[in-house]
Amino acid sequence: MNQNKIIFGMIIGVALLVITGLFILELVGAFVLPTRTSNEATIEILVPNDDTAIYEWVQSAAQTFNQQDEKQQVTITRLRVSDTGQLEKQLNSTQADVWLAEADFWRTMSNSDPFAEQGDAIAYSPLVWVAVQSIVTGEVDWQTMHDLALNDFQFQAALPPIGQIDRLAACLSATASYHDQADLTSTLASDRGLQTWFDEFLQAVPNPRQNPADQLSSRPPKVDVGLLPYHDAKPFTESTFQQIPARYQVGFNYPYLIREAWSHLSPTESANRQEVAQSFHDFLLSDGQQNRLATYNLQPASAVSGQTVTADGRTVQALKWCWQ
Repeated sequence: MNQNKIIFGMIIGVALLVITGLFILELVGAFVLPTRTSNEATIEILVPNDDTAIYEWVQSAAQTFNQQDEKQQVTITRLRVSDTGQLEKQLNSTQADVWLAEADFWRTMSNSDPFAEQGDAIAYSPLVWVAVQSIVTGEVDWQTMHDLALNDFQFQAALPPIGQIDRLAACLSATASYHDQADLTSTLASDRGLQTWFDEFLQAVPNPRQNPADQLSSRPPKVDVGLLPYHDAKPFTESTFQQIPARYQVGFNYPYLIREAWSHLSPTESANRQEVAQSFHDFLLSDGQQNRLATYNLQPASAVSGQTVTADGRTVQALKWCWQ
């Protein structure tokens, strides 16, 4: 009799350990309990075409997510756009369920698409100055780089090429630094003094069409300092370089924008898509997936710090002289 009680107790103990283990795995994003996934749907997520880091992270996460429940699947599509007009056209014609935009400020460039105007950030990549340690010393930011451009004719810098989203981020950061104000307006963005100040800085930019990472990675580096997103700065961690986050931060925070209406689907199908989209959102923000961001030289969504620049669509448009 006692032996049966012992065996029964052992069975209960093992069962409790298994259940506890499953809950822990679910908590860190490595497993989803079958009872949590009931509705069947396959969703499509748009990710930035030129951002290899975020694409590879999301693609890897989708593969893990898809193994958990064959009824709920995620496919990843790269959004290939070269300008804001093309962005608007593609977003309005797509049947995708989620748009993973590069940043909030890029979302403001498209006002009539089917996706939510705001979404939770799922990762973070701040703008950083990468400077050659032996040449640039002391404070590194827009004003000090501007002063070097005016006073040292040998000083050379690199900015993201015109037309790229990285350049738009750089222009927003420069505007905030010039006005010493994080909350930007179209009036501040179109200020003549700002344009003159920025043109003076450009005197130190010898190759405006070449990516800063390419110029810094040559041996010896072609420039003394470059401004680029953190996810592109991984090659410059050696002692030869120093990395300094921009004081006014215009980071890539990758808002997760779920479609607001599925007019081509039935209410039941729409609800299923919404459920899977939300499930994958939660999965990306789980501890397990957030901890994997470092592998791709990205930071957790919670890593945003410093003075974050804000700008609406009109302000971004007013800066066309700088980024387009």
